[in-house]
Amino acid sequence: ASASAPTSRVRRVRLADYDSSSVFKRVRSWLAFTIQAAWALWTMPAPATIVACTNPPIMTHAAAFVAWIRGFDCVARVLDIYPDVLHATRFRRRKIVARCLGWCNRRTYSSCRAICTRGETMAATLATYVPRAKIRVIPEWPTVQGAVTAATEPSRAGPFIVLANGNVGLTHDLGPLVAASRTLAGENVEIVISTKDPTKLSSLLSDCGNVRVVPRFDDVEYARAMLGANAAYVSLKPGAEAASYPSRALAYLAHGLPIIAVTNRPSDLASIVDHGPCGVVLSPHGGGSEVAAAIRMLMAAPDMRQSMAHAAKAAAATLDSARWRDEFVALIETGLAE
Repeated sequence: ASASAPTSRVRRVRLADYDSSSVFKRVRSWLAFTIQAAWALWTMPAPATIVACTNPPIMTHAAAFVAWIRGFDCVARVLDIYPDVLHATRFRRRKIVARCLGWCNRRTYSSCRAICTRGETMAATLATYVPRAKIRVIPEWPTVQGAVTAATEPSRAGPFIVLANGNVGLTHDLGPLVAASRTLAGENVEIVISTKDPTKLSSLLSDCGNVRVVPRFDDVEYARAMLGANAAYVSLKPGAEAASYPSRALAYLAHGLPIIAVTNRPSDLASIVDHGPCGVVLSPHGGGSEVAAAIRMLMAAPDMRQSMAHAAKAAAATLDSARWRDEFVALIETGLAE
């Protein structure tokens, strides 16, 4: 949440922090957050419309239940589709959890006034739980500081910098990028990885001299890092491509960064990068050798990078915040048009 003070019409409620340092702590923080949020919704004055996001994964189910009990409307904002993203994991009880969550999805989404998600591929996946006519695609929109929008290619000399930012979670895989770093050892390439827990990752990459692992960027540092990079890396593990939409890709587009996307097709990530094109799309089965080849190709072709940078910014321009914000507000206020 933004550190800026809320308006007089906004009541800020402090809930449990997210702790992803272990599976147990992750699940515990999910449960604590969901219980606290459900209580806050229960004590809201009526009438109300609840907007619930799928983070934590069970939040929409809890919100829809409270809405049903109290006679509220509920709008679901689906950021990742559970249980489908579990296909990207080796979770041993995946089938049991998938059945339970699949049943919950059908019950919850059928009771919601509307459901929205971030891309057409995710909408097609959601349509296995609820009729497609009930689903609206409203993408994320990037927030860009005006001072960084003019640049499309770093002007300073130095190594070719590939940026990877964000959580290394259930759906994302740094393996191909790490393997590529070893293939590119001794070449003029630097890979910058920004993550919430850099210490653990640094120890695993101690033999990779061309990889720099740093703490999670704040907003200003993130903008500077994108301004100084030549390309960005985004991945989706096999099984997650139709159930997740990495919003970090939108920030890369807005800053004119060619994207090296590792994902199976169809996926919303592939659709984003193909448009333009704004980068290259690689199969997860290609491993580090394909990622290394893509980095070398981009290094050797500044004109191609420039073309991709302009295409990326053009794609980001279609994600006009005013348009999509207004559509989201209209969905909350009135629901889907008949």
